[in-house]
Amino acid sequence: MSECSIRHGAERPNEEWEVDPYDVTGVVGVVIYLTPFVLVQLGRMETEELRYSLLNLGGAVCFLISLTHTFNLASFVNNIVWVVFSLVGIVRTVRGRRKVLVAG
Repeated sequence: MSECSIRHGAERPNEEWEVDPYDVTGVVGVVIYLTPFVLVQLGRMETEELRYSLLNLGGAVCFLISLTHTFNLASFVNNIVWVVFSLVGIVRTVRGRRKVLVAG
C-alpha cells in the first residue's frame, strides 16, 4: 500500500493523523485554481480581470511547490504551462490598463 500523507489511526493504531505540508500546499492550490473557474461560471468574474490571472498563477505555484515533495511529470508540465500563460495574462492585463490610462 502506498503511503498517504494523511493517515488514519485505523491503519496505524499508534499514530495520530499526520498532515504533510506539501499536500496542504497542493490542496490550497486546488482551492485557488477552482476559485476563478467557479467565479467565471457564476458570472462573478471575467477572464480579462487581473485577479483571474493572479489566482491561476497562485494555484500553479502551489502545485509546483507540492511537486517538490512528490514529483509527477504530467502535473509539472501542466503547471509550468499554467504559470507561463498566467504571466501572459497578467502582462496583457497590465498593458491594457496602461493603454486606457494613456488614452484617457
